[in-house]
Amino acid sequence: MQTEVSFSQVFNQTTNFVKNRFLQLVIISFIVSLITTCISSYLIDPQMFKQLSSTTMTVDQLLMYVLKPALISLVITFIMQAILLAVVYNYSINDKFDFNLILSRMLPNALNIICFYLTYLFIILFAMIFLTFIFMMLQFILPAKMVTFLFGVLIIAAILLIVTVSYYFQGSIIAPSTKTFIQNFVESHKYAISYWRLTVPMVLIYCTVSIIFSIVDSALNNLVINIISSTLQILTSIFCICFFYRLNILSKNEQLSHNTPEQNNNLTI
Repeated sequence: MQTEVSFSQVFNQTTNFVKNRFLQLVIISFIVSLITTCISSYLIDPQMFKQLSSTTMTVDQLLMYVLKPALISLVITFIMQAILLAVVYNYSINDKFDFNLILSRMLPNALNIICFYLTYLFIILFAMIFLTFIFMMLQFILPAKMVTFLFGVLIIAAILLIVTVSYYFQGSIIAPSTKTFIQNFVESHKYAISYWRLTVPMVLIYCTVSIIFSIVDSALNNLVINIISSTLQILTSIFCICFFYRLNILSKNEQLSHNTPEQNNNLTI
């Protein structure tokens, strides 16, 4: 697919959108950060990870210690993303904060996000089984360092693909539509790959900023710093969501403009 939409065009439009609502978005990011950080600090014991490395545990105990924080983190992430998508939709149609509108969009957003990651969980499981056999065979053909390098490249590419498709999917479900989950899921892959020159740079920027904040967060390990860092990460996530929401709109409009002449020709014939 040839695209006339440029990265700078989408990035500048996203920047203007965020800049015009910056104060509101900062306040929302801070509130969400404060709530999620406090919940995480209360439910997840930091000493638990030290116990994991210092004591011997059975498999059942280890799973309990690992699954609890993992599930809590996932639930918090899903709820937070659902809220952020609803907030972006709110400010895309109205300059005022509409609590009822955000509540009405949270549940559909959360269900779509959960379905997306559950679907990818099954895809990853099957892919891992298949790739295990492939890399086992490659070990007999290629040097061990080459196999390790290929595995690393594949993992990085897979992470970039999942994050890119995930954000494009989130951008496609922000506004209410009659499309099913499957339609949005398939289209997200189609457009994320077709517009990879636009999506990959944004994902790389997002991942780089997130890694920097995570390093600072873990190095300082302070509740106030955690809240500030989390607020900045949420703002970055909002920017990324807005970018993919805008790209989703522009890419769909561009496809319609390409299809319209063909449809008109068909009608003429």
